This record gives sequence, structure tokens and C-alpha cells, in this order.
Amino acid sequence: MAPTMLAFVTSCLVGEEGAIHVYRLDIPTGRLEEINRTTEAAYPFFLALAPQRKVLYAVHRAGPYGQAADGQVSAFSIRPATGQLTLLNRQSSGGNMPTYLAVDPTEQCLLVANFTGGSVASLAIAQDGRLCKATSLFQFESAPTGEQCHELPYTHSFVTDPGGGHALCANLGHDKVVSFKLDAEAATLQLNESGSVHTDRGSGPRHLAFHPSSRFVFVINETGGSVTVFSCDAIPGRLQEIQTIPTLPESYQGEYQPADVKVAPSGKFLYGTNRGHDSITSFSIDQRTGKLSRLDVVSSRGANPQHLAIVPDGSLLVCANRLGNCVVTFHMDADNGRLRATGMGAELREPTCLLLYGGE
Repeated sequence: MAPTMLAFVTSCLVGEEGAIHVYRLDIPTGRLEEINRTTEAAYPFFLALAPQRKVLYAVHRAGPYGQAADGQVSAFSIRPATGQLTLLNRQSSGGNMPTYLAVDPTEQCLLVANFTGGSVASLAIAQDGRLCKATSLFQFESAPTGEQCHELPYTHSFVTDPGGGHALCANLGHDKVVSFKLDAEAATLQLNESGSVHTDRGSGPRHLAFHPSSRFVFVINETGGSVTVFSCDAIPGRLQEIQTIPTLPESYQGEYQPADVKVAPSGKFLYGTNRGHDSITSFSIDQRTGKLSRLDVVSSRGANPQHLAIVPDGSLLVCANRLGNCVVTFHMDADNGRLRATGMGAELREPTCLLLYGGE
């Protein structure tokens, strides 16, 4: 693996301060050097990559949290040598306040979750990386009063399984992980209700991460302060709960909201962020059962750790601290999974998402 990568980071602000920053990441040291930026996406919140096409996708909206306006998704071509981003086109996200994007493994389809809009959408990706209009749009209905902790659905994230035949949506409002069958070539979604599962009442599932083996999926719960482990290998597209474990020791009685979850490339370790406690929890993963054991909790070196990224060889983790206005890097121990701060990072306002790109 090359000793450097590009790191794309959203600064989720309005006007000229809202930007996608491009850094060169030195993997051995964890040093970040800003080399480019674009302000073509207003209020950018989340990113996704089509690495073979050399295209970056950004979801953005017209204004701050809670503003009622349809979101948009922009496509940018990437010049790997300089990090320059060139706008290709924009499309509607299909709903209000989009918060998540994912590209299927074949890079034919982009998935979008619209948080306050309570919907998910799929958009076909053209040969040159441009986005077509939404092919499928699924609108979740509000729950009857009293049946759920939240009447509104609040769809927070939407990811494909490693095989690309199914997609999972974290419905935070209804405490549910919803399964869809995905036809990436046609960019269409079909609800797979038999594969959908409820999480604990009030848990608030937020983000999901698959194990490299495709046998397990890990869901981090924002309001429940926990990670739920599901097996997903018995029947494709169907989940079976294995375990729910708090991200912090039970002795901690303060308020906190987990945000992001990532699995190390080795499949041996899992990492989750704790906003409020301002920390990152590391877990070991039992390779046979998928069960988690908490290893360590370290400071995120900034307030409100929002998002994580891990380099492909598993030697470095990068954390975006939204309210800390910084991105920081950590060395990862391949043997025990523990994190050690490099002392390196970058300062920028309200970083909400970061992605790493090798520039192949």
C-alpha cells in the first residue's frame, strides 16, 4: 500500500465556510496536509466514493438542521495527483435532510437516506460517474402514537451488504433495521420485510457496519448507547440478533450518544464513537460467534466524535470531531486493537464525514 492517501472531509456549514476539504494523509505518521477544497456543495454533510470511477459523491442541503428543504446529491470527479474535485452534476436526494450515502460494490447505484424526510432512495450511476434521477424512492410511514418512541421514522443510514444484493436502512425513529433487495444494475429497491428486525425500544439505531466475512452486521445505537450484533449468513437479507453491548462501562452514568461504527479490515476489532463522553471504544470480535468484548475506551481528542475512517492495512484510524473542530489520527495495534494518538491532525470547522481514497 502507498504511504499516502487522500482524505476528503466535509465542513458542514453554510456559505463559503461550508466545504469539502482534501488532505494528503501520511500513513506512517498520521500527518494531514490540506491540498485542495471545493465549496460547490452547500452545507455538505456526508460522502461516498466510487473509487474505480474516480468519483466522489456528497449529500448536502440548503441550510442547518431542521430546515425544510429537499436535499441534493452532487457528483465530483477526482484528480488523484492534486485532489482537485470537479463538479459533474447534481440530483435531488428525494427527501428532506439527507444524512447518508453509499455506493454499491459494482459502482452502478447510489443509495441515499433522508433523515427528516423519512425516506430512502436509489440513483443510477452513469458510465462517467454522473447521477441519474432517483429510480426508487421508499417513503416510511409515521408510526401510530405510542407504538414507537418516535412517531416519525428518521432514516439515518443506508448501506449495501458486501455482495451488493441487499441493502439495510437504520430507521432510528422506529427502532428498526429495514432490509431491501437491491438490483444494482437497474438501481431499484424492493422492501424485504421478512428480513427486517426491530432493535430494543428506544435504542435508536444510527449507523451499520458489515464484518469482512459478510457473516455479521454491527449496528450502533444512538439513544441506547450500545452496539447490537446480528448474524446475516443463515438466510441472505435476513438478520438474527446475537448480542447488544453498551459502548461504555455501566459505571458511567453521564449522557452520551454513539454516532459511528467501523470494523477493522482484519475483522478482528470494532470501533465506535461516543459523543458527549467524547471517546472511541474498541471491541474485539469473536470470529466464530460475532460477539463483542470491550477492550478499551480512549479520548477522541476533541468534542463530539462524529465519524471514523480506517486505512486499508488497518494501521491508522482517523476521527472527525464535529464540535471539537478537528480531525485527529490514531495508530492502531494490529495485535490487540488498541488505539494510540499520533499527535497529528488538522483543524477545520464542524467536520461531519471523512473518507479515505488511495487514488488507484
